[in-house]
Amino acid sequence: MVIKMIEEEIKHEKSLNEKILELEMSLEEKSRQQVYANLLCGTTRHDLNNIVLTIDIYFNLISKCKSLDEAHDLAKKGGKGVEKIKESLNTWKEYSEQEQNWYDLKDIFNFIVGYSSESIKITGKNELEGVKVYSSSLASRMFFNLVDNSKRHGVKVTTITLSCYFEGENLIFMYRDDGIGIPSEDKERIFRKGFGKNTGLGLFFSRQILAITNITISEVGEYGKGACFKMVVPKTAYRKA
Repeated sequence: MVIKMIEEEIKHEKSLNEKILELEMSLEEKSRQQVYANLLCGTTRHDLNNIVLTIDIYFNLISKCKSLDEAHDLAKKGGKGVEKIKESLNTWKEYSEQEQNWYDLKDIFNFIVGYSSESIKITGKNELEGVKVYSSSLASRMFFNLVDNSKRHGVKVTTITLSCYFEGENLIFMYRDDGIGIPSEDKERIFRKGFGKNTGLGLFFSRQILAITNITISEVGEYGKGACFKMVVPKTAYRKA
């Protein structure tokens, strides 16, 4: 009887500690999410101001055009600015509506493999059954950014390979392509806002998404042998069945 009471007390204490830990994690996540929301808001506002200024310049030039062809050309350029405004607002909307949840590693693998196309084959076998990762609902956007970057900048990418394994207490998720890779001087710069062409918020946004649950991402590939992105998931952001 006494032993049973002790076991129940230990179980209750363990449950209480888990709830306290979950509450602390939730508060930390909300704090980080607010920081990144402020960063993204500032970025979006800055972008919108620049775009609106550019559109205003085009409209002023249109009023001075002497031919319809010239006016039409300027109007098309202004229209591109409008599309960029829509993109910025959609990004902010997605970020503001995101939430964190547990996602099965197997489903994550299957989701990324689903981006395979005739030109690029994505392969990967998840050998870690029953593992779930705690991440933002926008993680799908992050993986799309990785695949999109391989297509745009890998030059000769035909295959993307995924793998996952444990390294100490951390869960490691690897994303590799067989393109030209990334020069050493750009390995950190690619995560800066606005780096490169046609990237939007790209990898800058991806890093912010992962950081909400303390997941880090870095580029560790060898230039000339393909890009390799390493995501480190701390023990607080994954669990085994």
